[in-house]
Amino acid sequence: MALRMIRGGGETTPRRGDVTSTRRLFFAFDLPEPIRDEVVRLVESFALPPAEVRPVKGENLHITLKFLGDNPPERIDDLVAAAHRAVAEVSPFSLSIEGIGLFPNHDKPRVLWLGVLGDLGKAQGLEQALSNELLPLGVVPDERSYAPHLTVGRVVTDRVRGRLARLVREKKGVGAGIMPVTGITLYESALHPDGSVYRPLAAIPLGGKK
Repeated sequence: MALRMIRGGGETTPRRGDVTSTRRLFFAFDLPEPIRDEVVRLVESFALPPAEVRPVKGENLHITLKFLGDNPPERIDDLVAAAHRAVAEVSPFSLSIEGIGLFPNHDKPRVLWLGVLGDLGKAQGLEQALSNELLPLGVVPDERSYAPHLTVGRVVTDRVRGRLARLVREKKGVGAGIMPVTGITLYESALHPDGSVYRPLAAIPLGGKK
């Protein structure tokens, strides 16, 4: 099965002689550039001090579909092949970025997120199909049903919780538009001194296209 690899994403197997550690991986829906730009603009309009709520960089914005944890590099080809099988019968659909909230709650918020609505049934069906294909590879399915969201900020201090609670009440109707979903992407998450960097490894289009 041919794999569509992202340019600059690195090799899917280590070169001979390399000493390679495991890679932290996840599948995600990418945001089209206009939606991503609108999300960045929206978060900037909240005027939250970065020392209190650290915004997610525009290039790191994504909607997580399936977190895979740490995997050896030699498993990546199998993960991508499983994803191709999972999306083979899935047609493109749409999601919308609407609403705002805090995780896990308003009392001790750690994450500021925007809601995801639209064709949630299709998104949930895709996540289930992907989970079924990944199970033989040792990826344990989530116990809870898939509920997508878009993380836009990480709370640094509890001092801001009152302000965040007010923000959520006042901005509950915010939105950033409707986005088409035409594929999923396998990402590697690498920790750097200034935060995580997400590197795309493979793009898998919906509908079984190569």
